[in-house]
Amino acid sequence: MAIHASAAARTSLPALEISRMMHFTKKLDALIDLVEATTDALAATWDSTRVRSGGEDSEPTIQ
Repeated sequence: MAIHASAAARTSLPALEISRMMHFTKKLDALIDLVEATTDALAATWDSTRVRSGGEDSEPTIQ
């Protein structure tokens, strides 16, 4: 069932709730950026460990 714009326009949230949602989405966006940066760093570390340990056939030990 599709929600039409007119139905969405009739639903109004209090300004405080909108403010809280904006704050929450900014925090969530920052968290997603942090997770993305962490995965990039982990992948780079993993790749450099594989190169030092002998190439593609050897897997680094996770400690």
